[in-house]
Amino acid sequence: ASHFEPSPPAWQPLLPVEAPALGAGVAASEAFGAVLDSGAAPRLQRLLASSAPLVRIDLGAVRSVTPEGCAGLLSALQALRKEGRELVLAGADTLLGVLRPMLVVGDRSAGEAPWLLLLELLLLSNREKDFEESAMDYCVTFEVSPPSFETPRRVSTAAPAPVKGDRFLLPPVAGGPSAALLDAVDAYAEGRELLVLDCSRLARMDYACATALQSRLRAHAAQGRHIELRGLNHLVAALLRLLGYAQDGTADAGKTGAIRLYPHRY
Repeated sequence: ASHFEPSPPAWQPLLPVEAPALGAGVAASEAFGAVLDSGAAPRLQRLLASSAPLVRIDLGAVRSVTPEGCAGLLSALQALRKEGRELVLAGADTLLGVLRPMLVVGDRSAGEAPWLLLLELLLLSNREKDFEESAMDYCVTFEVSPPSFETPRRVSTAAPAPVKGDRFLLPPVAGGPSAALLDAVDAYAEGRELLVLDCSRLARMDYACATALQSRLRAHAAQGRHIELRGLNHLVAALLRLLGYAQDGTADAGKTGAIRLYPHRY
């Protein structure tokens, strides 16, 4: 933060896990385009109705918003939080950058929805200081009591993803017996040419699981499938490179398909 002068990334604690494969599966995901307006309502409803173990919302492409779009997204985020659903919020900083210039202390012309959406994004990103400051500005502008900060649970943030569509969500800890996880990967791969393994929640992977997963992924690559492991933390990425998975963002040229690693970039 001192060097680049942005807000630092928030600490993301390891989510509680009862079994190595808990939470693995296909995530319900939605990536919104340049304009967030009332047209987003059906897509948000689909996410709320999904039974997937995790919901991922990607806001990295948003460049403008309407009050109706803000109200719809705000309602969906609040519903997910109150239900205790597990959420990955990608590109939150991009939308914060769109909202902030719209909001002027004492000026109500933007309406309440953009203000409240700003506060919800700050809360979900676990930025308590920024939340308290913005809450006071909201309080002064609308002459109401400021909302209180609640530490978010089962929420993590991520960088915007360049790949859209369904992805397979890896668990917070990948270790121990891995048969269930590998079987789930096989089920996800059925009928797909591109396999996207979302590693944004993956904190640790042990050597045995990494080796077993490598063998299974190479079998899929040999069948012509392309495989991307996205959002790797640097520790796991180092292990996978050591085992010879592939280089960052480059193909494993010895296979019919390709295996690519994409670590987090801050």
